[in-house]
Amino acid sequence: MEEIKLISRILLWSFQIAAFIAAILTWPKYKNTTQNTFLYFLGFVIIIEFLGYFLPNQFGVKSAYIYNPFIVISGFYYLFWFYKILKIKKLAIILFTVFILVIINAIFLENATKIWKSPLIILALLILINSTVFYSKLLNKKEVVYYNNNPEFWIVTGLIIFHIGILPLFLFQKYLGIGAFYFRITIAILNLILYGCFITSFLCLRKK
Repeated sequence: MEEIKLISRILLWSFQIAAFIAAILTWPKYKNTTQNTFLYFLGFVIIIEFLGYFLPNQFGVKSAYIYNPFIVISGFYYLFWFYKILKIKKLAIILFTVFILVIINAIFLENATKIWKSPLIILALLILINSTVFYSKLLNKKEVVYYNNNPEFWIVTGLIIFHIGILPLFLFQKYLGIGAFYFRITIAILNLILYGCFITSFLCLRKK
């Protein structure tokens, strides 16, 4: 059990670091695009992962104290990025407002020592909405779009696969009797897909 847990964590770190390195190497290609903040975000992710492993193991800090703020910050980051690529102000205002209300609800009603479920679930739904709008706009473009060379496509694809994957996990975990082992394995696989898509989004820039 512990060996599987360690292996999954090492794989996750490897993909996160690889995504960060890919972001550094391709920086000149996207520094003036909507993806220009991903370099800093991925650096932030690595810091959070380090703290999420080091502080609980060395000082007994609850991992929820680290990952709950991360859920909030990453949620706002993703929503802001979608606003930048979609440029639909009314949609952005509505989705940001919904997310803020859910976070306020979590602060007062959910256990701070456990990972907040409601912000994760609502964020998954908000990303699903944004992704649907993105794909719709992409399909309705008059010019030919080469999806394999479109970094935004890969980022959105990674986000939607990850969040669609975690949605049933958090909604039905207690009803389906999913144990901690299978829950961790599923989350690890979804993370590998997410950061694999991020890596692809940077590597496809080098082909241009």
